[in-house]
Amino acid sequence: MSDPFDPFSLDDDAFETSAVHTSEQSGVNKSTQSNDSTFFDSSFLPGTFSSPLDDTFDDKHSPAKARRNSHDLDSDIYSQLFMSPSQLAGAGTNTIINNASEPSGIANQRIATSTRNTIAKDLKPAVKPHIVQISVVLHEEMSVIYDSEPNSTPVMDVKGAINFNPSASALQGKTFYIALSDPDKHFQQVTSFFEIAKEVTDHLKEEHPFVKRNREQGNRIYRVEIPRNLESLAKPMNLIKYTGSEYLRPIPLLVNVKVRVVGNFCRVGLKIRSNPTNDQKIQNMVILIAVPPDVSGESVKMSRQGGRWDPMKRVIIYKCDTLICGETVDVQLQFDYKSPALENGGGTMRLPRFPMLVRCDGLNDQLSTIGIKVCGALGDTKVHELHVDKSYKVFHRKI
Repeated sequence: MSDPFDPFSLDDDAFETSAVHTSEQSGVNKSTQSNDSTFFDSSFLPGTFSSPLDDTFDDKHSPAKARRNSHDLDSDIYSQLFMSPSQLAGAGTNTIINNASEPSGIANQRIATSTRNTIAKDLKPAVKPHIVQISVVLHEEMSVIYDSEPNSTPVMDVKGAINFNPSASALQGKTFYIALSDPDKHFQQVTSFFEIAKEVTDHLKEEHPFVKRNREQGNRIYRVEIPRNLESLAKPMNLIKYTGSEYLRPIPLLVNVKVRVVGNFCRVGLKIRSNPTNDQKIQNMVILIAVPPDVSGESVKMSRQGGRWDPMKRVIIYKCDTLICGETVDVQLQFDYKSPALENGGGTMRLPRFPMLVRCDGLNDQLSTIGIKVCGALGDTKVHELHVDKSYKVFHRKI
């Protein structure tokens, strides 16, 4: 059973009932009961009111306040023993009593004004950081040679270069770091132009957090020092060049050629398809088909427009501006065949060979999966924003 004289053993609803019951049994008069009701003041009750200054405080809803007939100094001091430090801070006994009886409208206005003043002091204008843009050009070239002989292995070579594209003189004489990530092991050999970019991957003296973080991630880090000479900033500067490893075997397009001889005619079927997994469309595609001497190039007939015969170089030139991802170009050519079909020692027909070169470009795309990150020098508070111009070129040969 809870002790009626112990306020901590009673719940909120039993406070007032317990106080009246106790005073009747003790023979305490009404005046004393009124003064002792301060003990059960709402400022003490947990969860009832957040503060005596709360604008929701209303005397008529508080039985303890309704029974208060005097403002006894001792009882108010005793009630403050149960106030929180925030309620006691800067508040005297008379101030608390006067504010509690203040009309709710005035209290709302006063609290709102105080809140606005506090927020106005705390809010400070945001400082916009100075942004320095670093423009980098990433260009890759792939050369692949396919032999028309059966069971032949294609020869592929991929090379890339990273150049710095200067913008005005904001970076004149400045230093920044560049990090290269290679998640798929596409790098075979990486070389930097030492007068501009120096590799600091293994330099333990570099204390820059950017260098330490990328070193832990296994990336290559270079310190780039831009010269002060303005004339050298007029053209792109070579930073890094690299060659692709055996793991870098991109296939941006497929080329299939078939040759057939029927009587005095030779027909060539050419089918080129863009890889559906390409990120961007292929552009500026040029097809060069070399015509052998025993075939009349002047007699060529093409199944679609866009091609022409060059008698000086003895090549058929066909151009296509764009080739979207997954698109197929199918071209049929027919020539007059000057020589009859010959047979080799095995008795099979020897067909004329049409060496072919397909050249195309890819913009805003790359063949490898290497990534680039930049950061300013130690102590540089400017924000360095990276802009990468990606491109690649493909030379696809069939001999």
